[in-house]
Amino acid sequence: MAYRLPRPETAFSKTPAKPRHKQTSAKHLKFIRSLPSAVSGKRPVESAHVRMAAPRYAKPETGMQVTPDDRWTIPLTAHEHRGPGGQHDHDEATWWKQRGIDPIELASALWNVSSSGGSLEDGELVIREFRDRAKANV
Repeated sequence: MAYRLPRPETAFSKTPAKPRHKQTSAKHLKFIRSLPSAVSGKRPVESAHVRMAAPRYAKPETGMQVTPDDRWTIPLTAHEHRGPGGQHDHDEATWWKQRGIDPIELASALWNVSSSGGSLEDGELVIREFRDRAKANV
């Protein structure tokens, strides 16, 4: 007896998949911009979206045309974010590795603080912990 597996009509279609909707949070972005930089500890900062993939966190990679969900943001100064030698000027994974910071873990920790109603001080403690750990590993 033969079995037939169901196949969706779009399985071999040239029609592009529907774009997924970006999860946004103005409250979280405001929280991120109130923190010191994750790299230098300086202020003011921008909310820098992490584009690289992280299967462990179910985070897909996003290209230059698609901004990641707001939960994947980290505070960086404008120079660290967009300037020469900044996060978006190099291979992102290498850039973070050179600084000794796991950006996905940090973004996830900051999202947990922000989404649970944590304070600015709680966010600063998270940043300090990651910066201290990076200094110890470099």
